[in-house]
Amino acid sequence: MAGGFFTFIVEALDGVDGKLARTKLQYTKIGRYESLVDYFNETSWHSALGVGLSRVVLGAAPAILAALLILADTTDNTLYTLAGRRYGRSIVRFSPSDGAFRRIAGHRNIYGLRFIVGFCLGYHFHTFGVVAFRAAIIALVHAFRLLQYGTRTQT
Repeated sequence: MAGGFFTFIVEALDGVDGKLARTKLQYTKIGRYESLVDYFNETSWHSALGVGLSRVVLGAAPAILAALLILADTTDNTLYTLAGRRYGRSIVRFSPSDGAFRRIAGHRNIYGLRFIVGFCLGYHFHTFGVVAFRAAIIALVHAFRLLQYGTRTQT
C-alpha cells in the first residue's frame, strides 16, 4: 500500500516538473534522461506487482498481466518515439481527437491513482488486470493512429 502512495506522489511530481520544463523550455542534462529512468522505474514496479500478486493469486495470471502491462507501455513509448522521429510531432498532436484521447488515456499518473483506490478497496488482482488491459488498448489505438497518419501523409 505504501508503495502505491509513494509511486503516485513521485508520478505527480514528475508530471509537474515536466510541465514546468515544457512551459519554460528549460531542460537539465539529467532531465533529458528522466524518461529512461521513469521507464525502468515503472517496469520494476509493474514486475514487483506481478510477483506480489502471484503470492495471492495462484497460477500464471499475475505474471501474464505484468508482461502485458510492460509490453503495452514499451510499445506505446516506442510509438511515441517513432512518431517524433518520423513526423516531428507527438501522436497526440496528429489531430484534435488524438489530443482529446490523451486526456482520457493518460497513463502513468492515472495508474498510480487506480492502484491506490483499487488496492484500498481490496481489488488487487482486478485492478492490476484493468490497468494492464487498458494499457494494451491505448497502445493499440496509438499504433493504429500512427499507421493511419503515416498512410495519410504518404498520399
